[in-house]
Amino acid sequence: MNFSYKTVLSEQAAINELVNLSKGDEAAAKKIIHQSIANGWKGFFELKIESHGNSKGYRNPVGEDESVQAAFAKIDRMCD
Repeated sequence: MNFSYKTVLSEQAAINELVNLSKGDEAAAKKIIHQSIANGWKGFFELKIESHGNSKGYRNPVGEDESVQAAFAKIDRMCD
């Protein structure tokens, strides 16, 4: 999948949405990014809670850290 934002302004708006949805929590932002990638979504949305028996939690698939790190590296480059 190859996706890029049409403008820097639209990319910044998506980053702002990610910050708002995650309430500034980097761990939550990573989960939101992974959720969107895993579902093939073009955008960020509130986390869906997965039920695992009697507790609620999130999957941590192999390769998640690499995808998330790439996303945050791009955000860091934009701020420079």
